[in-house]
Amino acid sequence: MKYSVSALPKVNRIKKKLHVALQKAINDEVEKIAENPYIGEPKRGDLVGVWVHKFKHHGLLYLIGYLIDDKAKIVILVGVGPRENLYRDLKKVSAPLVLASAY
Repeated sequence: MKYSVSALPKVNRIKKKLHVALQKAINDEVEKIAENPYIGEPKRGDLVGVWVHKFKHHGLLYLIGYLIDDKAKIVILVGVGPRENLYRDLKKVSAPLVLASAY
């Protein structure tokens, strides 16, 4: 069953600033995640509960960070971008969301 996809406002702001071809590539990867949310890899440590899907666009590695809610059949996008700053940004955003999704 296909999951519905929701994104944090920050993710939408980041996507708007990207090149149109990269936006399309991200949308294609998000569709893959909606079909099978477990396509990514689960993170450990500070990011437990967050999943990250990696993909390449024009030779550069990009990541999409997301949370999975199996009960509601929804995927919540919490981060997108190159690896350098994504994990730092995910630590800021994901802790409250992971705790909230546990209830």
